[in-house]
Amino acid sequence: MPELDYVILADYVRQDAGTIHLMAAGLDTFYIPASALPAMVPVGIAIRIMLSSQDAAGEVHKLSLVFSGPDGELLNLTQHFPAPEPPEGIPPTWRHSVTVAMRLGIPFPAHGVYALQVMLDDDPVRSRRLDYRAVEPAG
Repeated sequence: MPELDYVILADYVRQDAGTIHLMAAGLDTFYIPASALPAMVPVGIAIRIMLSSQDAAGEVHKLSLVFSGPDGELLNLTQHFPAPEPPEGIPPTWRHSVTVAMRLGIPFPAHGVYALQVMLDDDPVRSRRLDYRAVEPAG
């Protein structure tokens, strides 16, 4: 059964030959002047999904991302992907992965606390939640 290995919110992500490159990884606070609200802020999201030799190659899985804020759901994205074949030559007990690197704009209608929920196959047990916030810059 596929499982989420990691989900990281970053300033920049890029995928290159199965490797994800990150800059300013682990974002959790966005400094946005009140005069600039509402705002759409570009971010990168890095996700790694682990599969085992028992996961059937070609079986389609669902990856869901839900952004929510003080007033409820702001953005809901869904992507379906097939489980890949394990790479040649790895031991049968090794896990292999699917990596996802995406850039998108997340909405901030106001200052406050927000969350990103990432879920596999609509299973809450196979999910990760990242909390983040929008605040007034100091000074």
